[in-house]
Amino acid sequence: MELDYKSLLEMDDEDRKKMLTKFLVETLGKNEEDQITDFQEMIVHTAKEYNDREYIDLCKVILTIIYSMDEQSIKKLMEARLEANFELEDLFEKSVDSTNLLKAIEELPQEDRIIDILKKYGILP
Repeated sequence: MELDYKSLLEMDDEDRKKMLTKFLVETLGKNEEDQITDFQEMIVHTAKEYNDREYIDLCKVILTIIYSMDEQSIKKLMEARLEANFELEDLFEKSVDSTNLLKAIEELPQEDRIIDILKKYGILP
């Protein structure tokens, strides 16, 4: 599923969450390489088209959806999400993504749970 990133900005919160949930569920059903590609496409578009606040807010919605899933789904999606950043060649995109993803995690009420799960599966040291 290809996301229309400009229309995501214009959607109300409920429609944005529905669209991103559909994207994540479809991404979860793909092989790891395709999951990474999906997340890389998302990172490239949002790094270029969104300001930092829009990027952080998008990350928060995505993280909230991911962390409402079972732990194995969380593990798969977060591994692919972080690997997508790691494999980016463009340092600007990589930096914008890393910075805003971390800010989004810090702003979420379930920050401790997120970090615990990422550490449990060795995604974070």
